[in-house]
Amino acid sequence: MLGVAAALYLLQTVDTRLLLKALAVFIIFYAMYTLSGKAPEGAHSRWWAVSAGGLGGLVGTAFGTGGPFYVAYLQMRKLDKTQFRATFAAIFLLDGANRLAGYFLTGILTLEFLKMLAMALPVMLAGIHLGGKVHASIGQEAFRRGISILLLCSGAALLAK
Repeated sequence: MLGVAAALYLLQTVDTRLLLKALAVFIIFYAMYTLSGKAPEGAHSRWWAVSAGGLGGLVGTAFGTGGPFYVAYLQMRKLDKTQFRATFAAIFLLDGANRLAGYFLTGILTLEFLKMLAMALPVMLAGIHLGGKVHASIGQEAFRRGISILLLCSGAALLAK
């Protein structure tokens, strides 16, 4: 919730293009780090959830998704792919609810947005179904590498904006 509040402030005071480029560079470097195989063996402390949650809320509110910080934290916790997927879904639910409340309270949330959301629901449901099938068919290492490759692609796409 602190990250959401900070992002609402930053959106009004800082050049968002600069913040977007910084985010892109972080995502690219983190993805390259995880793909290199140099990640520590043991699980990291749960206290990393504080910074991951704050940064995820901030970036999620400012740019639409705090996913990279949540992914980094969940990878540090060494969760198996099923725990990772379930925890990620719960985080996104809570993060999204907080952002929607912030957008509503600041007047950013509009009827136009709700119409777009309603139109996107069928595609989201199809994606959830397809994701479940992919999740069941791949191994733990392929899942980990796939997440890192998706992060690398999303960082590159942000940098190209």
